Amino acid sequence: MDVWKTEVGSRLRSTTIIGFSEKHLRAELGPLALKGITPSRLEVLLNAKAGELAPKSLNHLRAHVHRIFELAIRRGLFTGPNPAKAVPRIKQPKKLPQYLKAEEVPLMLTALERRWRPLFATAVYTGMRKGELLALSKSDVDLTAGTIRVGRSHGSDTTKGNREDLLPIAVGLVPYLREAIATSPLELLFPREDGTQHRPDVALHEAEQEPMIQRCRNGRARWSQYPGRRRTCATASTTTSSSSTR
Repeated sequence: MDVWKTEVGSRLRSTTIIGFSEKHLRAELGPLALKGITPSRLEVLLNAKAGELAPKSLNHLRAHVHRIFELAIRRGLFTGPNPAKAVPRIKQPKKLPQYLKAEEVPLMLTALERRWRPLFATAVYTGMRKGELLALSKSDVDLTAGTIRVGRSHGSDTTKGNREDLLPIAVGLVPYLREAIATSPLELLFPREDGTQHRPDVALHEAEQEPMIQRCRNGRARWSQYPGRRRTCATASTTTSSSSTR
């Protein structure tokens, strides 16, 4: 684990997997020699965490162990088959994704503290990732052309997809962008109160969750954190507010 963390983990844009693996793998597998980590031992560990973690998360752990052993094999630190290969992936139930409906968007935005509304409105209407939102600057927004340029993520000069996008601005988003531009003290569009950038681990979902529970009574308006890719929450909202498509 330490070799992978030093050689590979230090170059990752997101360190989520490092903390996740430290929490769920270090105590059980860390003290063992590589040869002591067998398919059986790994499968027992994953099964023991089935009540704590979702199938997707368990598969992430399995994949992480697979990557660690692949690196160890390349470095000559381990010989033999990768034990994670012999552990079957856990089947994930396929469920329909839940999106905000167009009529639920105003309910959510009204329920938020005023300072969070422009950021959340931009997330809903564009489907931008959290890091992309936090990296937006005023110069990325062209209200005359009706577009937002997305080319950076938090702490990085590129997005997760390593490309720039030019997104249309829905009609309903315009007033929120105007407010963000007018109230931000510096160049960042959605900074902290002092104008500096939010930390990458800022818990934005906590700003949204409680008022949503209180005010969106129908139980369908769930935006648990931020859309992980484009055209998720944004799809329903932009199609009802603007004729522009992506």
